[in-house]
Amino acid sequence: MSDPIHTLGINAAFHDSAACLVRDGVVVAAAEEERFTHVKHAKRPVPFSTWELPYHAIDYCLAEAGIALADVQHVAYSYDPWLELDRHGAQPSLTLPLEPSAQAAPAGGVSPWHPLFLSSIVNAPRQLAGGAPHHLQRRFRGVTHDGPFRWHFVEHHLAHEASAFLAAPFDHCAVMTMDGRGERATTSYGAFDGRTYRRLGQVDLPH
Repeated sequence: MSDPIHTLGINAAFHDSAACLVRDGVVVAAAEEERFTHVKHAKRPVPFSTWELPYHAIDYCLAEAGIALADVQHVAYSYDPWLELDRHGAQPSLTLPLEPSAQAAPAGGVSPWHPLFLSSIVNAPRQLAGGAPHHLQRRFRGVTHDGPFRWHFVEHHLAHEASAFLAAPFDHCAVMTMDGRGERATTSYGAFDGRTYRRLGQVDLPH
């Protein structure tokens, strides 16, 4: 018998930070960070809090599964910063102004703080591997940003759509998500056929 495949899902780009642990396609545990820290919505949805990962929720999920982070094969993060970089034509080398709050937002409405937001997400694998609080480090040892897990940045609205479809008792269905914002889309709609998804349309920022 082959070893089970563990996938850790993380939501942390904005508010309501959470984690979920799936073993061979079955949810073992899921929790929001606020349940452990007693901070409503876990953190403020601002660029300088994006680096904060839901360590307590992750630790809980690992404990429920009886494993450590080193036993996880895949980590999925519900935001793809490379879609943002492509959208704005930004370079992988991001520069933060010395005084972001003193900078006027450009015509496109992108905050001067945005490089910090994207940099925190791009570096989330390193933060996961090395940033756990001291009292939680036991289950986070034995990993680096290169693994042994494989890291996946998942488009934000696709993560919403998949969480709706995969929890539903259907093999085929239409889905629509409406959110404050993703990398590009604020609303998206499409159809699932088994495990195949087809995006039919979306409404992009600004809206």
